[in-house]
Amino acid sequence: MIRQKFISADSRKINYMGRIDFSYAKSPMLIYAGSCLTFRFTGSHLSVIVSSFSFDSDIRIGYLIDGKEETILIEKERLTEFTDNSGLCDISFNRRLASAEFEIPVSDDRTIHEFTLFKRMGGAHLMTFEGLFIDENSSLTDQPPLPPRKIEFYGDSVCCGSVCEALDYIGRDDPPNNGEYNNSWHSFSMITARLLNAQIHNIAQGGMALLNGTGYCFPPEYPGLERIFSSLQYMSYYPESRWDFRSYIPHVVVFAVGQNDPHREDFPDNDINDPEFRNKWKSVYLRILSDLLDKYPDATFILSTTILMHNPEWDRAIDEIVSEINSRRVLRFRFRRNGTATPGHPRIPEQEEMACELTQFINSLGPGIWNS
Repeated sequence: MIRQKFISADSRKINYMGRIDFSYAKSPMLIYAGSCLTFRFTGSHLSVIVSSFSFDSDIRIGYLIDGKEETILIEKERLTEFTDNSGLCDISFNRRLASAEFEIPVSDDRTIHEFTLFKRMGGAHLMTFEGLFIDENSSLTDQPPLPPRKIEFYGDSVCCGSVCEALDYIGRDDPPNNGEYNNSWHSFSMITARLLNAQIHNIAQGGMALLNGTGYCFPPEYPGLERIFSSLQYMSYYPESRWDFRSYIPHVVVFAVGQNDPHREDFPDNDINDPEFRNKWKSVYLRILSDLLDKYPDATFILSTTILMHNPEWDRAIDEIVSEINSRRVLRFRFRRNGTATPGHPRIPEQEEMACELTQFINSLGPGIWNS
């Protein structure tokens, strides 16, 4: 029998990246898609301990071991019903996975291994990392600090990498799915950060629109970016918490919203050509943008949508916002196939296409944007 030792989640040799809840340092909660942790270790054994709240679906957690990507599948049958008695939220139909240990296959062809655990799915679940086990005579080793460059994205399912692994459906509508094709690691936001060698906070949620009460996420409240942008925990079925913006000051901020904004449940769609709605939508966008401009006084802001098909009038409204705010720090970017490439979610090659174009644009701004 292999003798093992436990390493707590609050070890200083574990690097965390993302808008993560560290209220309980020994069990940090990963909330947003793409949030991750990385460490290096010696030996030939590794197992990780996680727990999760699921919103009644299977859970898929992503990881990389020595550069090879794999998935941990937690079927909802393994989850037990959980009823909240705090009165803070209604999660009576949710399911909870008690802390469970998952063994990670490790080859013995190298002395030091590198491991990354990441939140592969968006708002389907909340995940806590409880720690890890390695061989008794092994250890976590020092690793480089996180990159000094920092980027932040605000977006929807495209930034979450939703349905990006449905490679047989490139340029087509999405196939029926239950989240099995979702992979935030291959979203254009995460790829862009890696291409730029930058940290990333990926503030993205599938179905999210700008305005509260619109879009597709978390009925019946349908929180929009106007609520989520300042949230740490934002999911409607669990107690909300606020984000401390002093914790992470990005150099570059990318807005990629405007896809889900026509939708209103049980009402006619919002019409961006309607002057009253257009002014309301723009005013909220400008309010959020102005707030972040104040919070990040040296950051460069890039406003965009994505290549997922949509009415180009939303892009023209964003053009107006850039003109109205009239700041050298607020830039407009359009992809080569902006709003015209696919009726379904962008697949991995299309996510890579967007990431390469956006990276080229950011690099064209010069190294000075990273100096603040």
